[in-house]
Amino acid sequence: MTAKLNEEKKYLMHDNYIRRVKKSSATRLRWPLFTLISSLLFLFFLQETVMASDEDAMQPIEASVEEILFVLNSNKETEWNKTRQKISIIIQKRFDFQEQSRLVLASHWEEITTEEKTQFISLFSTLQEHVYLNRLRDYSDEKVHFTKQIIKEDKAVVFSAIVKDTEEIPIVYRMKKKQNQWFVYDVIIDGVSLVKNYRKQFSSILEKEKFPGLIEKMEEKIEQITAAEEKT
Repeated sequence: MTAKLNEEKKYLMHDNYIRRVKKSSATRLRWPLFTLISSLLFLFFLQETVMASDEDAMQPIEASVEEILFVLNSNKETEWNKTRQKISIIIQKRFDFQEQSRLVLASHWEEITTEEKTQFISLFSTLQEHVYLNRLRDYSDEKVHFTKQIIKEDKAVVFSAIVKDTEEIPIVYRMKKKQNQWFVYDVIIDGVSLVKNYRKQFSSILEKEKFPGLIEKMEEKIEQITAAEEKT
């Protein structure tokens, strides 16, 4: 009888041991699985965050405008030409003047040579800088608010406004994504698209005076604007 009880006790002890081993093994198996799932979820959310950042077109143009306004406000006593050169660097980094030039010239873009395209882009970017910068210069003491963005694939429209007292001057940026960066290819100031405005003007000149005539008029216009800026 005693021998039989001892045998049952041994069996029960062995059975409990087997259960503990199985439970421990299952726990050890679950932890690596839990860790793996957690890591994958972390990477997923990290990826989502990065993607969301890449898709944000408002942040880069807002940062550029703030940088321009900072230079304008902190260099009021500096010679204007030096201030403009600093701002030109900021604008060149954020604006796609080649795309703007192509849109402005429309069908005429394919009619000119590579050298003429390079010449036009250089003059047009300088002209655009003057026009855009002078508008910001007029309102450098005012606040600029960026309100919303509409993104569709590699294109975006970013809405902003210069607030002066009770008046708001809307400025809309049309942007295009290239190599994971957003660049401005058109600016709509108070409802007027710079690209459309220049396209209409340049098309009329090209029909009458061809490309050399357009270049001559652009150079004259830049000289006039530069002379006016130096007087203010």
